[in-house]
Amino acid sequence: TRIVFRGDSGFYRPRLLSWCDRNNVDYLVGISMHIPANVNAHSG
Repeated sequence: TRIVFRGDSGFYRPRLLSWCDRNNVDYLVGISMHIPANVNAHSG
């Protein structure tokens, strides 16, 4: 039986993905594209 874990970016945790790898569980997990507000800030 093949098991595939799917989760949004809230499930993107290295410990969880390592567990999946060790237990032959495939996974699809979203990655947050959150960009901090101060990235576009500049002094001037």
